[in-house]
Amino acid sequence: MSGTGDVGSLTCEQYFPTQAWSFGEGNAFGPCSGRGNCTAGFCACEPGWTGYADFVDSRNYDCSINILAYKVEWGIVLAVALLSALAAVPYLKSRYASYTTIKAKKNNKGEKYNLLDNPGALTNVLWFGLGIPTVITLALLKIIDEEERIGHTYGVSICYMLLRIIFYWGGVYLFQPSLLSAVMNGATKGAGSVVNLNKKLTGVLVVFHVIAAILPILSINLPDARMEIYLVSQGLMFMTALFLFWQGYFIKKKLTACLDASYAMSPNEKTLIMKQKLNEVQKTPLITSPPLALIFLTFFSTPLMWNRAHDYFFPVMVLIFVVQGLKVAKTTLSDNENSKMNTDSNDKSSGTGSTDKALVPGLDSEGVVSFNQQKEGFMQEDSIADSVDDSYV
Repeated sequence: MSGTGDVGSLTCEQYFPTQAWSFGEGNAFGPCSGRGNCTAGFCACEPGWTGYADFVDSRNYDCSINILAYKVEWGIVLAVALLSALAAVPYLKSRYASYTTIKAKKNNKGEKYNLLDNPGALTNVLWFGLGIPTVITLALLKIIDEEERIGHTYGVSICYMLLRIIFYWGGVYLFQPSLLSAVMNGATKGAGSVVNLNKKLTGVLVVFHVIAAILPILSINLPDARMEIYLVSQGLMFMTALFLFWQGYFIKKKLTACLDASYAMSPNEKTLIMKQKLNEVQKTPLITSPPLALIFLTFFSTPLMWNRAHDYFFPVMVLIFVVQGLKVAKTTLSDNENSKMNTDSNDKSSGTGSTDKALVPGLDSEGVVSFNQQKEGFMQEDSIADSVDDSYV
């Protein structure tokens, strides 16, 4: 069993400041984290405990990871992933029907149209076609094979890489800017330039995550640098959380200023409610990124966490990915909703529809923009409705 490459001849009784699992004063739980015996300078872990962690192999020097606990975590991930795939089926069918309808309409006009023109549909194809199978494979490997560790073996490391790239490219880069664009549809030209800037900033954020995604493969091929690679990964996650907070604050401030200026020139209720929905959309990064930054800073700066934090926390992150993927799918209109929306639109154009409905995009119970509410808000003209359809449905 190898160490991390820089533990050298240390024994489990010795104290080494940069290696908390070397124990002594560096581990408040005592030698072998209190879950094993320090014999002849090496830890003999109790049954069900190990020091073999993602990125860091401290089996000779620590016993801090409960094998059953992390298997239970991955079992929960597996169950939720399977349930989310089943729950998404009706929404995905509706999304596909909307996509084919738009494609046929475009083709009849002699225009080309495919998935690349439809970020919403492409996001679902990537996540449920590639993302969920990757989650399931990763969870099964973690449950079945105790030797599979990110940064040590190719199986789970490749799954880790694919999962992060799929989620952040599909769910973040493709979906989030389109979501913001749909909310701001019909706003001033100044708002449009800010929306475009948001997409560029989101691209920078995704680059950070792609770099972090390939680090485990680098760790496999540079075993003596695994500790440093792990710290780089946590440092990157800390930076991305700070960047996400700054991006959310900056974009919200800029768009709010555009809407305020528009309202000052031409007061109307639509602008005010658009501002309210903007606050709802941008609320998530502003609320979640500070605690995430604190968590990753702790993982980076606390040696005691270096060989245990990732094993326990990463399954939680994957659960968040799965839940967010389902939320994206739930923004799809059902056939009944689509029919009702078209009826409402025709009524409005003929003057027979209800006039007391808010002509604004809405948020469903899970905080995701609802297409029904979006289209009720922006279907004053067919051309506007088409622009929302093409980019988001």
